[in-house]
Amino acid sequence: MLTTGFVRRSAAVAVPLALMGLVAGTSPASATTTTAANPYVCRINTTPGLPYSVGFTSSAPAAVARGHRFKVVITPAAITPNPSHNDYSYDLTVKLGLPENARLVRHWLSGGDTTATSEVDGDELVLNAPGPFPASVAFNLPTVTLVFAATRTGVVTTEPGGTGYDDYGFGWDFVPSANEAPYVPTPSLLRCYPNPAQALTSTTVS
Repeated sequence: MLTTGFVRRSAAVAVPLALMGLVAGTSPASATTTTAANPYVCRINTTPGLPYSVGFTSSAPAAVARGHRFKVVITPAAITPNPSHNDYSYDLTVKLGLPENARLVRHWLSGGDTTATSEVDGDELVLNAPGPFPASVAFNLPTVTLVFAATRTGVVTTEPGGTGYDDYGFGWDFVPSANEAPYVPTPSLLRCYPNPAQALTSTTVS
């Protein structure tokens, strides 16, 4: 199932991805904001087990009534490809896990300084940005706005997506730096998944 939206990636990198979630709904609800770095484990080409982290600032209403709609707004922080590893990178993918106990009504992307698209694929929102992204040059991804319908009682959470190297939640292809080029293929691949995936937002529906 597809919808449209935006985004992109790095670990042969220096990246903080920050997700900021604002929450609003049919009825007023005060937002709870949290900032945390989610740990990821990465594979570059065939070398697995490389530690990484992506930072997220997220906000959502702490509570809403069943039947109401509410917003989560996620704004990634600037990403700077690391010149020690990258000449430039491209084809960034970032995934966000969607809750099972709320219905995504719609989503859209806005802002940022790089072109990106998005689609809903099952229980994930997949963001893609073609680039290219030169090393040492920071770029900003679009803001993601998600509107959910609180369809049943319980706790509704959003989290980073991806479950493994073959179902990665954060990654890109890259042309290696001059120092790395003799030792790795061109293009090279960065593939990361959250380990563990930590909740970005949490909203109690009652």
